[in-house]
Amino acid sequence: MNSVFLDDIRASRGCDGICCPANSASREGVAPCTPCPNDGGFHRYMGQHATECYGGMNEEEILDLFFEQTHGDEWLDSSYLWEKGSPACQRKGVECHVAGEGQVTKITLPSLGLRGPLVTELGFLSKLRVLDLPNNQLTGFLPSDLRFLPLESIDISGSRVQGVVPPLL
Repeated sequence: MNSVFLDDIRASRGCDGICCPANSASREGVAPCTPCPNDGGFHRYMGQHATECYGGMNEEEILDLFFEQTHGDEWLDSSYLWEKGSPACQRKGVECHVAGEGQVTKITLPSLGLRGPLVTELGFLSKLRVLDLPNNQLTGFLPSDLRFLPLESIDISGSRVQGVVPPLL
């Protein structure tokens, strides 16, 4: 396979099994593919389905999604309620490498009644070293995208997360 195949619709017709390379997008996940320049690695996987390239999510959006998917409005301690769009490093339970600014390095939310799955987008918090979520009601699987992080510690004990720990994590 070469770039002509990926860039030329006529060359790729008749073949429905060649997936798009990483950091590219296609409505069906197969050629013809559109390269995704400067997307921060958001399209990491071959054959990823997306109709357009985009820069992914910022840290605030990722934490907003995490809050929403873990039913943050029902967390047991209301002092942890995060305002949507608020700076990531000013949220209770979140630490950054430079206090109040910089990138998220630690999330500590023990025994707060978090429930639901861990969102795969946590794998885009590129400086996250500690994910401390013990004694919650998390379900589903441990996202394989966490393997891209410099994680030193992850604690999901007391939850109902199932399956195997992803390789390379």
